[in-house]
Amino acid sequence: MIVKNRFLQVLLLGYCLLLIKVMVFKDVPLIRIGVLMLNFGGTHDGPPNFIPFKTILPYLIGEKGLLIGAINIVGNIILLVPVGLLVPFVFPAVHLKKSILFAVFSGLLIEGMQTLLHVGIFDIDDVILNGLGYLMTLSGADLGLTLVMTRSAILSGNFSASLRDVSSMNCNMKLLRPIDASRSTRSS
Repeated sequence: MIVKNRFLQVLLLGYCLLLIKVMVFKDVPLIRIGVLMLNFGGTHDGPPNFIPFKTILPYLIGEKGLLIGAINIVGNIILLVPVGLLVPFVFPAVHLKKSILFAVFSGLLIEGMQTLLHVGIFDIDDVILNGLGYLMTLSGADLGLTLVMTRSAILSGNFSASLRDVSSMNCNMKLLRPIDASRSTRSS
């Protein structure tokens, strides 16, 4: 158990360092996948964007090209997915409020470092998309855990007891609310 947790801690730290290397220091300016070229060089000129959805909306309606928009939006969402997968295992006591703060802080840290080091411009939309990816991963992991527990309960034939265990279990993100057994058995 301790070895597994240590491995996940190292994996999380390693991914965060890789993220900083690629997104902040731009050590990997261009990645080619077939004819598709992903430029991590970023924009170094222009004013910062503090207005939410100012850059997301033009991408969504295709003003800058649908492929460019899709790569930007999906890329920023996917960026923190590994962090969203690892954090609940490395820090099991993290609640939803702390996770939201962590997601926002992570995006702000990346954007802030890019701005301070003059390797990019600050864009609040990138922070929003990074946080969305992080939180979508947490929600998906929580839902996946619930589905697995429910499926195993159905297969074991002990559905009512196992469903009660699933609903009252202490999930990492506290997204499920425990069923109050005293309320559910009381008659009106």
